[in-house]
Amino acid sequence: MDDSDYKKEIEALLFMSNRALTLDEISIYLGIGSKGYVKSLLEQLMEDYKKRDTAIDIRLIDNSYLMTLKDRYIDITKKLNIEPEFSKAEQKLLALLYKYKDSSVTQSEIIATLGKGYYNVIGELVRKGYIKKERVKRSFLLKLTKKFFDYFNVKSEQ
Repeated sequence: MDDSDYKKEIEALLFMSNRALTLDEISIYLGIGSKGYVKSLLEQLMEDYKKRDTAIDIRLIDNSYLMTLKDRYIDITKKLNIEPEFSKAEQKLLALLYKYKDSSVTQSEIIATLGKGYYNVIGELVRKGYIKKERVKRSFLLKLTKKFFDYFNVKSEQ
């Protein structure tokens, strides 16, 4: 296979993925041991997309590669009224819990920090299976679940 074929495979992986992919993941999927070579292919593909007259872009975000829309096309897609999987409040809570994943955070601490409206947010994330509650005295300990770590493809220290 030549560079062009590999770039098409990378393009297919990024297009079909619902999340950003790391260099390691892409190398594994392609079956290529040289990460330097794969990184070079990714850089070429990103440059190709920059030159194209298209709405699609490939970006490097936090050491992962993501196929996404160019900024100027985001507003038009909002007309589709596609609901995000997580509300802004849910995203904020999950980010906060992830930040403190190695220490204990209670529901009462979250409510004191974010406000009483977060009782409903906590309940919704428990219902969706991304966090769990464990009774601790007069409050609950909030913990991220395996589903969270799998969905966001982050390592659990549990």
